[in-house]
Amino acid sequence: MEKLYARMMESPQPAALEFPPPVKLIALVDEEPSARDAGLARENGIFGFSNEGTAAFAFSDQSDYEALLRRLVLRALSAKRAGDASVVVDPGGALTDERFLTATRTAAREGIREYYASPGLALKARTIDDMLRSV
Repeated sequence: MEKLYARMMESPQPAALEFPPPVKLIALVDEEPSARDAGLARENGIFGFSNEGTAAFAFSDQSDYEALLRRLVLRALSAKRAGDASVVVDPGGALTDERFLTATRTAAREGIREYYASPGLALKARTIDDMLRSV
């Protein structure tokens, strides 16, 4: 038993279990973003990119965008079927605009937090950020 345990301890351990994010945020883009821009967007909760489809609204006013996106995230999670929850977001300009990315991450985090809080689960912001970044 000691040999088995020693062998298990030598094996590389995963840093964390990776699951798909609870809601997938898809950004509307005119063209495929560069690796740098895609990485920055993914760090802020954007799961994927598309040049097709429509968003419910485009980013303009940060506080209005956050409130609307939070509700859309909550609605998508409430209606989801096994990994189907997704929301299309429109940066309304540059994908890497810091205001857009911050508002997107904040709104997604709050929508997810509210969804999990309804059955009594309290998630920390860091946990939710990790969930959003898992791709």
